[in-house]
Amino acid sequence: MNLSVDADLLVSDPAELAAETISPPRRLSSLDSSWRLAYIAVGTNLGDRHNNLQQACLFLQDLSNSIINTSFIYSTPAAYVTDQPAFYNIVVSLTTDLCPLDLLAALKRGEQELGRVPSERWGPRHIDLDILTYGVHPSCGNVETGLVMRTEELSIPHVRMFEREFVLRPLCDLDPGFLPDLEAIRDSWDPDVTRIIPLPNGRMLPYGNETRLMGILNATPDSFTDGGNLGDGTAEALRLVGEWVGDEGCPPKTGIENGEFTYSHAKISRNKWTAIVDVGGQSTRPGADVVGTEEEIKRVVPIISAIRERYTDIVISVDTSIASVAEAAIGAGADIINDVTAGRGDKAMLQLAARLQVPIVLMHSRGTSKTMNSQNDYSKETGLIDGVYRELCRTVQSASNAGVRKWNIILDPGVGFAKIGVQNVELMRALPQLFSGKLEGYAVLVGPSRKRFLGTIAGHSKETDPTERDWGTAAAVTQCVNAKVDFVRVHNVSAMTDVVANANAFLRELPIVEAD
Repeated sequence: MNLSVDADLLVSDPAELAAETISPPRRLSSLDSSWRLAYIAVGTNLGDRHNNLQQACLFLQDLSNSIINTSFIYSTPAAYVTDQPAFYNIVVSLTTDLCPLDLLAALKRGEQELGRVPSERWGPRHIDLDILTYGVHPSCGNVETGLVMRTEELSIPHVRMFEREFVLRPLCDLDPGFLPDLEAIRDSWDPDVTRIIPLPNGRMLPYGNETRLMGILNATPDSFTDGGNLGDGTAEALRLVGEWVGDEGCPPKTGIENGEFTYSHAKISRNKWTAIVDVGGQSTRPGADVVGTEEEIKRVVPIISAIRERYTDIVISVDTSIASVAEAAIGAGADIINDVTAGRGDKAMLQLAARLQVPIVLMHSRGTSKTMNSQNDYSKETGLIDGVYRELCRTVQSASNAGVRKWNIILDPGVGFAKIGVQNVELMRALPQLFSGKLEGYAVLVGPSRKRFLGTIAGHSKETDPTERDWGTAAAVTQCVNAKVDFVRVHNVSAMTDVVANANAFLRELPIVEAD
């Protein structure tokens, strides 16, 4: 995308430009204090791109007073010279006591320290650090309030920033007011420029363009709908995962021999809609007993190890609120921590996610499984949605304070957790409203599957088997697609695959790819 911009926005008249250009370089002590904020574009397409971004952030943090904020990560096809790997791009805002030319020199030194070597212009590189704007005050939030500078060494604002979507989109993550007509141009964004969640071994989980499924594997005897379904071994877990991802080498079960499932050789069609497999060893249903760390590890680690051994690329999350369980699961091959307490259950959890630099699902909840149903009073706020929004904002801030990067945060509104009956309906209706403002841009996961309120809406009794709520789950999945939720956590993946595929086609206008 190429955005035009008024020339007056980029260059003042000659007299003003001469007055505003800083030459020779000088320290900021002689400048207005509002000229201390800079936006830095960071890009990489060689080596471990996620680690390159992380190291660049650490360098910028050491260079500045502090990193104020980082954007989400965007995977971007290479521009200008297109025959090269895709880039990971972010924008970082920082405060600095360096004048622009000294900041430029520091960034060039940083590029060398981080592994950049001379290459062709616009060619592949381990890291690229560019000053976009300088002196933009946070309370003003637009380029017109910043320094305008043109020298042989440096131009501020960056002369090509308005033609680069991979710069504008992360920049607008930090400052949505930067482009006054942002809402009007969102529909013209290039779909190949995609927000991503980085994963180990160079993998990534894209989000933002479609709604996909998280399949539930409960290694528990007491979950409310599927407790005990996996048995004592990993064979059924592997069968289910094989079915979900369309593995033709892992066909459906035909019977049981010596406690393990046996297999036929029927083929299973490939399923692109299962994005994540979620493995849990502790029930989170209302009233559930805590099984303890050792037992939880015993339940989840063998299953995660078996899945990872067979499927090197599949995305695995571990459903736990205990940091030591999460660490064991990550060591066994899990990629994501799914914590229903968002770090409240174990103070070490957020620090673990930051240290390992792994994504973490932060779900809104109150209390514990024993007490959550009594903590659904949101009258101290201005209602349910306001209460959930405010508490999620505080949760995000806590994660950020612990060192969890913005791109490693997935948010979950917590359907059925400290919300009863019609409150869940209100929550589902308000998903677009909830994930706006300070929460806009984060990946969103919602878990309505087979929850009691779906049966209540349909007139089912409390004793009705939860599997009878799959039709209600289908409606909830459709609402999630309509609300542009990124991931929906479900039990019956096979049935919900048809639902999410069709809902994406109808409501998110995704192209339809016909099977061979």
